[in-house]
Amino acid sequence: MRPDLTRAQTILGRDPLQNAYPLLRIRQNQIADCEIIGSSLRLLDAENGKYLYYAASPQEFYTLYAPVREQAGPCVSLLPDDRLASALPQMDSRIRFGSFYQLLAPENMPLQAPAGFRFTPMEPAYFDWVLSVYQHPELNPAFLAMRAHAPSALAFYGEDRQPAGFIMSHCDAELGPVYVAPEFRGSGLARYLLALATAGFAAQGIRPVIYVRQDNPRSLRFLQKAGCPLCARYALWFWRE
Repeated sequence: MRPDLTRAQTILGRDPLQNAYPLLRIRQNQIADCEIIGSSLRLLDAENGKYLYYAASPQEFYTLYAPVREQAGPCVSLLPDDRLASALPQMDSRIRFGSFYQLLAPENMPLQAPAGFRFTPMEPAYFDWVLSVYQHPELNPAFLAMRAHAPSALAFYGEDRQPAGFIMSHCDAELGPVYVAPEFRGSGLARYLLALATAGFAAQGIRPVIYVRQDNPRSLRFLQKAGCPLCARYALWFWRE
């Protein structure tokens, strides 16, 4: 491993649960660039172009952000600790951010499919349905096609193959979203989709991270009940308008 990434791993390893996402990307050899200042760092994810930060102080955070401040595009970034949230607007008035619960995927969930459902990998014929029921800035047909190889699944109900839900991943370090149509909620489908995806990742030696918006306590309760460890502090995903 490169010396700078070894040092980054040491810094992040002081809180391995809070920094699970960047630590996993280092282990997956997905870091294109690493900048370390004092006890803070900025990593560039080679797969998706997102920046991953660890900041020990506002000043070191400002110094790390300055070189990418005028980079074109939204500059989507992760700060896995919300204690420096107040520093974001001061760094750049264009910055917008959201607070997220950060959890590790569960382990060894029982694979017990609810009756009446069938499951297939993500199929292009159903991309339009996925995009109609779940809106997210990253989701589009090209992205769905790119992630179709990953642990993902479509759920259908009955002989007429009525689409009932799906699960996919944003990358090999982040699981989600999971969606179940309203008429099938409470059936156990969401729990099985989660078990199916985590089993697929576990077969590759991966335990991904799951992010849930702060204003979504229902999903948080579901994931904690499924056995997902919860980080002590919020993570911040931030971007520029």
